Amino acid sequence: MKTNWKDGEILMQIDNLRVVQKRELDVLRAIIEICERHGFRYFAVGGTCLGAVRHKGFIPWDDDIDIGMPRKDFDQFREVAKHELPKHLSVNDFEELQHSNRLYIKVYDNTTTFVEKNCEKFSDQYTGIFVDIFPYDGLPSGSIRRKFNNFRMKVLSKLSFYRRMPYFSMNKLSDKILFFLIYPLKWLLPFNWASKKIEEILRMYPLEKSLYSIAAGYYVFKSHYFLETKKIRFEDLMMPCPEDFDGYLTDQYGDYMQLPPIEKRRTDHDLLFFSLDEPYTKYIKNKQ
Repeated sequence: MKTNWKDGEILMQIDNLRVVQKRELDVLRAIIEICERHGFRYFAVGGTCLGAVRHKGFIPWDDDIDIGMPRKDFDQFREVAKHELPKHLSVNDFEELQHSNRLYIKVYDNTTTFVEKNCEKFSDQYTGIFVDIFPYDGLPSGSIRRKFNNFRMKVLSKLSFYRRMPYFSMNKLSDKILFFLIYPLKWLLPFNWASKKIEEILRMYPLEKSLYSIAAGYYVFKSHYFLETKKIRFEDLMMPCPEDFDGYLTDQYGDYMQLPPIEKRRTDHDLLFFSLDEPYTKYIKNKQ
């Protein structure tokens, strides 16, 4: 199937979306192969878990795959994958990117293009069709300690944002003001100093010993959802999902078996361009 550079709206055409999903499955298979070989724990989360339970595969209008890993497994996979993935796949590691404020990695097909509009001016965030992998950590047991922990991470996340991103990317007036206030310190810190500090805090609380968990420093759930898994069909795979998938999906989506209104059945990503057979590097060259 030959495709040219496409505006993201074209992705909603069902034939294109289904081909993208199949390419993502190929990326997922490579991830699973490494996880199974090394004994890394992993599980479907978000829309991927919902898709497995409700549709036995992709949510029909979904355009990505999300998996989670306990922090120890995430850290090990993150390093091993860079050496053991097939040559057409790569790891998009946030700590190696100047313009990224996220705390999870992507494994992507570097023979394709999948560029979101909010990344247009930051070519280090360009990738091909990808799978998101989120680290899962624990949180302190007491509510006061959790609030203090959350405050520290919010401050560090803001510092990371101001250090990594240029002024023109600031949309809020408060962000623009704070950007100028800390500007004298901006170049004294390595671009990944704050993100490393956040990870140090997150690693203090193992998932297995905590009542609550946090995914990629943002999404909070009860830890027990992710300690045991149950395999559920996802397309032609049997995918580990939280054993108590009903509790997890109810916490995240409410009545998760109820389909959303037709007007909300859209892909999550606001795409600038995608291509199924041209590498994202070609798009970078075209923009230069």
